[in-house]
Amino acid sequence: MYHLIDRQGMDVVIHSELFFIPEFKAILDKHKRKKSYATEEDQITAAFREISYIFFYIDYRSPFDGMDDDKRHSNAIFNARLTEDWVADKVVSGAISVYQRNIYEVIPTVKSLRTARRGLTSVNDLLEDLVREIENRRMLLQGKKKKAISVEESIGVTKFKRIEKQQRDTAVNEVDTKAILDESISYITKFMALIDKVPSYVLTIENALKQVAKEESDSRPLRGGGKKGAREDVDWDKGRT
Repeated sequence: MYHLIDRQGMDVVIHSELFFIPEFKAILDKHKRKKSYATEEDQITAAFREISYIFFYIDYRSPFDGMDDDKRHSNAIFNARLTEDWVADKVVSGAISVYQRNIYEVIPTVKSLRTARRGLTSVNDLLEDLVREIENRRMLLQGKKKKAISVEESIGVTKFKRIEKQQRDTAVNEVDTKAILDESISYITKFMALIDKVPSYVLTIENALKQVAKEESDSRPLRGGGKKGAREDVDWDKGRT
């Protein structure tokens, strides 16, 4: 089934044979029954966009695979050219379920590949968080100044007490500076330990991709058939739908 949907760059390519599958034919039939479309081409375009969403959201070949559900969903909606308030109905949800199950059954390593990608995404997010913490502390150190004694504070206070207060504030600043430096070192240490693991995560993904490619090649049927790009004029074989 997954062989019937491909990607060329950011274009989704749908083979007309996909509509021999009941769950995907149901998407097209749903839009054909609607009276709100001006032309048949509009009906087909609407169905095409929902199928494009399915690909971008669930397929391991999607550029958004590895993101969390919310990010994949929002990116899939945008790239499928659906409205922001679009939600998957029962027909689309049924097609998603069948499509995902087919991929997992035909290419078992996809699960491992998806997990590895999500893991690398999480690592990258954590590295960004650590860099942000380090930069925040660097800015604190650069902007740290001795606390000035205001005019109000100095009124009625002896010179000795003002000096004593200034020394006390300076000591506090020194303690804060040391604490900030210690925190910075701690974050830098965590960052270096984590970034050292990135190559192994990448290698895991590369190995998973090789296995997926093998499983995909073994399962791919020999067949002909036309293809349809997302930015081409829609003209599916009407006799088959």
